[in-house]
Amino acid sequence: MNALLVTTAKDIAKVHRSLRNRSDISKTVYWDRRLDDVLFDAEVLKQYDAVIIAVGDAVESSQVKQIIAELLGESDRIIDYYLFYQALVPQMLVDCTMKAPANSSYQGMVLGISHAYVGILAEHFSNPVCNLAFNSQDIYYNKKIFEYCIEKYRDKISDLEFIIFDMFDYTYFNYDVSRSRSALGYYLRGYTKDPHHFADNTNASIHFDEMMTFLLREKYKDINNRQINLFDTLFQDIHAADGYEAYKSVQDIALTRNKMVSDQDVDEYKVETSIVTNQYVDTIEENVSLFYQLLDTIYQWNPHMKVYLLILPQYYKTVEKAREMYAEWKEKFYAIIQEANKRYPFVFWDFKEHAMSYEKVYFHDATHLNYYGANRFSQILQSMICQDLSPEQKKISVIVPCYNVENQIDRCVTSLVNQTFGIDHMELIFVDDASTDQTMLKLSEWEAKYPEQILVVHCEENGRQGTARNIGLSYVSGEYIGFVDADDWIEADMYQTLYDYSEKYDCDLSGVLYQREDNAGNVYPVDTKKFDTYHQYVMIEDEEQRKKLLQTGIPGGVCTKLFRADFVREQQLFFPEKLAYEDNFFGCILQHCVRSYYLSDQVMYHYVVNEESTTMQAGTRHFDRLKIEMMKIEELQRRGYFGPFYQEIAFDFIKMFFCNSLALFFTKFPVTPYEMIHLMVKTMKNWFPDYQQNPYLYQLNHTEKTFLQIANQELEDEEIEKIADAYRKAVMEYFSINN
Repeated sequence: MNALLVTTAKDIAKVHRSLRNRSDISKTVYWDRRLDDVLFDAEVLKQYDAVIIAVGDAVESSQVKQIIAELLGESDRIIDYYLFYQALVPQMLVDCTMKAPANSSYQGMVLGISHAYVGILAEHFSNPVCNLAFNSQDIYYNKKIFEYCIEKYRDKISDLEFIIFDMFDYTYFNYDVSRSRSALGYYLRGYTKDPHHFADNTNASIHFDEMMTFLLREKYKDINNRQINLFDTLFQDIHAADGYEAYKSVQDIALTRNKMVSDQDVDEYKVETSIVTNQYVDTIEENVSLFYQLLDTIYQWNPHMKVYLLILPQYYKTVEKAREMYAEWKEKFYAIIQEANKRYPFVFWDFKEHAMSYEKVYFHDATHLNYYGANRFSQILQSMICQDLSPEQKKISVIVPCYNVENQIDRCVTSLVNQTFGIDHMELIFVDDASTDQTMLKLSEWEAKYPEQILVVHCEENGRQGTARNIGLSYVSGEYIGFVDADDWIEADMYQTLYDYSEKYDCDLSGVLYQREDNAGNVYPVDTKKFDTYHQYVMIEDEEQRKKLLQTGIPGGVCTKLFRADFVREQQLFFPEKLAYEDNFFGCILQHCVRSYYLSDQVMYHYVVNEESTTMQAGTRHFDRLKIEMMKIEELQRRGYFGPFYQEIAFDFIKMFFCNSLALFFTKFPVTPYEMIHLMVKTMKNWFPDYQQNPYLYQLNHTEKTFLQIANQELEDEEIEKIADAYRKAVMEYFSINN
């Protein structure tokens, strides 16, 4: 064989790996958007038995092919490497996934529609998982896909332990893709061996067999028999050269699902589709029957199979837009699921309005997750499935966010692994938030020493403490959850003490006191007046008790507490991401939903004041507390707390958003941010126009009442500066006296 290779520096390695014999290549020409002399000489080109074009860029590849074809006067000797590469990929996604040699067998399977296709990432699961979900795939074709795997890929699924079935939305039983406008798109890579009701599709004028012939012809368009023979002579397994990249279930999701949902996406989202406005009785009856048949097939295959039915998160504005029209469908859907659950032991999780739904950054469009959201959701799902499958659950999971703490982390980890509770009963989850020092190296060493108890998760991008804690929550498998900051340390019996209180009182959380100290060993006295609510068990049984709690609060932050994991999940508690003051948000929502707690007066947590830590830094990061306060009231309003607790929420906003923020701005900023203060006044009056009549204003101290005059009287910058200057002097006097 005498062949000419036209390629690029980027593509040549892949081509060489897939050649049967490199000596078949007589000459190599590198294409770099300039024409080599050999490409202009028709007589030279005709000396070659084959001309291989391996240029990854489709436009440039077409240009090269056109030039050579014109010079040769024919194209039979031209081998388009990437045309063959794509043509030899199996048409059905299920074949791509199952034929890929990366996994000899799978322990998990994903069925479903586009939400799972792009929203569940198989690589996040600890065991091999195949994602067989695809765009518009209805219940019928999910059933056919599973039966096809039993028939053709029995060895690949012989170790299957669990199946995740994405149920799309509450209208899923009303949907038949073979009759829909989406049918043509589905058959491009979906199940092509059965037309189902395609003959009744009023949107298509072509017969199913004709369509399949057309698709196959398109797949091999521009490839003739002579080219096929030449290709077979030159190349062996072409896809082995890049590790079967084209066989991946979801192609390039990191590149294609990287935008963030916009208001325009929501505005353009069409709620009144045919499956929402019309009730197709025959389709519903058939799909319910198919649903039962699928479950029968699964449990006959493996009576102990764990089946997880779920609806993935959707952007909250989309949910609100569709709520009224989906209300009746939701009722019907839940009735079908609940009736089926009497017969089959599946687990159903409705994530549609999960806490993720309110984070815009997670969504690609109105209903689908983007790559960032898919990462986050897959971690959550992996954690929940692990917890459900694991026969031996850890008692306590401790989450430790870590960022550039190479000098403090050993002290922290040592205090955790030496807990009297017993490291074997604990799960320590360290989330390295893209540290730039030796933190990750030290964590890896600890993980190697305690591989069964320590899990280290590394983040490529810094997301701040809230993001790290949320990531940690997605890996939790313990009955209880604790949080520790990486530059702090705890007493050896802290978690034994907290666990005992939690078990004794069967409460949502238990807590202890903390001790402030610095890295030099200086200890600050504990102000017990701040913790007069400690050393007691509290149960919230009515609104009056809740209002009392909202006034006193649950002091101490999250790190001095032990939370019941089921409570955290049930209440969908989470931390704001990429913002400081994330504890303020978590603690506020906690106080509105906690039902019982026990607080001890024992000092067991050592809060180390580090002047270089993120919590001590001054500057514009303090604007984050304003964003956090806005997130608080939006979340409280969404959860329905504004009705019974409006005055308590308003008073908290006055103190935290306005008064406390002013105290920071007056002392932490070299120049008073007047523009921001005027915006704060406007925001407070917009949310709570009656704030001056709040019944709790008498609780404000003298300084806070003075600050509030800025809003009451709408003071100008000069007057604001007088108040700021007086406050700064008072602070200086306080510290000079106490030091």
